[in-house]
Amino acid sequence: MLADIKKRNYALITCIETPQGKCWQTEHIKVAYDHEAAAELALKNGREDWAFALKTGRVL
Repeated sequence: MLADIKKRNYALITCIETPQGKCWQTEHIKVAYDHEAAAELALKNGREDWAFALKTGRVL
């Protein structure tokens, strides 16, 4: 994996029916995410605020 591609973490939480009643099921997902490419695309679309957030992890 390239050094500039980071993984984003997500969780899917689903309410399911079981013989004992309803319960919650959690699935953890990691997705490779090229934040630099996303920031460049944001700049091309005139979204400097998004580009900054994608590069730094901070919001203006």
